[in-house]
Amino acid sequence: MGMIQNAPLHEDDLYYADTPVGDILRLKREEYNQSLSDIEQALHIRAIMLDAIEQGHYDDLPGRTYTIGFIRTYAEYLGLNAERMVKLFKSQASSAPKKRLSKELSPASNDNNVPKLSLVSISILLFIAGLVFMGKSSDSADIQIRDLPASMSMPHDAIFLEKNSLTQNNALNPSAETLYY
Repeated sequence: MGMIQNAPLHEDDLYYADTPVGDILRLKREEYNQSLSDIEQALHIRAIMLDAIEQGHYDDLPGRTYTIGFIRTYAEYLGLNAERMVKLFKSQASSAPKKRLSKELSPASNDNNVPKLSLVSISILLFIAGLVFMGKSSDSADIQIRDLPASMSMPHDAIFLEKNSLTQNNALNPSAETLYY
């Protein structure tokens, strides 16, 4: 990161508490005939962020820590005393009026957020109807388990005999798969 030097403006003339930090940075940048895109390329800080600093739109920046870092880097690049610029920014930011909650963000004072009686009534009726339907459907769904037909069932002895015959066959043929039930 290169630094611009030999500025004709006297640095002490720029540091007045009533001169916004953004104005000081913009004046110095313009003195060097640098555009915001020139500064963006040199510092790798987006031009939109640099413009927000120069315009004093700090709410458009990602946060106070980033803003301080951007100001420090920008001031160093322009050959200004970076620490002095950060102190000036902090003093100006602390004396700036605090934002108040807008009417849109303040808690509602009217009853528009309370559900209407008809909506609550419909919800309760649907809930009761669901319970009734669930109760009737569970009564009519008696499940009966039937025994297997005799042609499909296999006596326990047959299963045992089948296992023994598989074991004997595997003894003769070791490559055969062993199946157990």
